Amino acid sequence: MDQILEVDIKEWIIKVRRKLEGRKEIVQAQLPAMLALTREINQPRYPTVPKRLEAEEVQSPVWDNSEMKLLPDRIGMKGSPTNVKKIFSPERAKGEILGDGDGDPRGAVQLLIRKLVEKGLISV
Repeated sequence: MDQILEVDIKEWIIKVRRKLEGRKEIVQAQLPAMLALTREINQPRYPTVPKRLEAEEVQSPVWDNSEMKLLPDRIGMKGSPTNVKKIFSPERAKGEILGDGDGDPRGAVQLLIRKLVEKGLISV
């Protein structure tokens, strides 16, 4: 997506301009809609020094469920549709160092090619 042109909250419609190869197209969609954005969508604005200093002293409010009034079984761990059963790092096959790439790069390449041919991964 290249640019948001219009958002009509009453009709629940969004109108955007999207970039295609060699052209642009205007598309209208019913909300809620998922938008994929390009990095050109936004030009970051840098705050002025007084605004930066002011921001350091602002206390952001923390909202919990006493303010939100959500159903307890719809939030937090109970409300999560995802259950993590196991976290692990995949096993890696042991590798090997082939030749001396610094001292004899040609020899290392020939050794690598020979090993790949032996394993049937390439043919010469």
